[in-house]
Amino acid sequence: MPTIQLPVSGAGTSSQWTPDGGATTAECVRAAGDGKTATTDAFGQLDLHELEDLPATAASVDWFKTRLIVFDTGSAPTSWRPAIRLGATTLYGDALQATAVPTAYEFSWARPGGGAWTVADVNAVKAGYESVLTVPIPETGEPRIGDCRGVCSYQDPRLPPMIVHGTAVIPALARSSSAVVDRSSSGAASIDRDNSGAAGMIVSIAWMPCVVAVNSSMALCLSASAST
Repeated sequence: MPTIQLPVSGAGTSSQWTPDGGATTAECVRAAGDGKTATTDAFGQLDLHELEDLPATAASVDWFKTRLIVFDTGSAPTSWRPAIRLGATTLYGDALQATAVPTAYEFSWARPGGGAWTVADVNAVKAGYESVLTVPIPETGEPRIGDCRGVCSYQDPRLPPMIVHGTAVIPALARSSSAVVDRSSSGAASIDRDNSGAAGMIVSIAWMPCVVAVNSSMALCLSASAST
């Protein structure tokens, strides 16, 4: 279940903010800390950007988020909200006030239109932000976006299986020494190989607290008991 960051790769379906330090707002929000920003002094301005694609080997998607760095250089705080678009559907997050201190925000998104996220969805989704007016008096600030990107957890069949809720198959523990699984809840050993170097395979995972020790020099904290 690797997690990958997906920086902005280009302009999407809307480019209404103003680039500062770069040719386009997509360029300005691709990376943090480079002095480039997207900014606006008007309300109702929406930017939606293309994101880099998932790896070609991605088979399915667990979740999708966006991450932004936002601050304000005006005389008073102004408001903005995150946005994503998939197909004809645009979703918005809650309005937030930008402040003088650059702040990182992360937002979890349900799939626009419902259903589960797919690899094709993540490759097609646009990510961005909108300036909004949230008070009945003029806001006089100037919000700036220093970074905008997607963050996605996905499944890749090339990678070794991981311990997850349910049943899994994982590679044998090191052949060169004994390996012990000691369930902290009962003290009973689920696996106890001698030093003969015989190969072993953990074939099922039943969840409960345990500690795995290999060579007495490496400890891994897991939440599983194992049986062969």
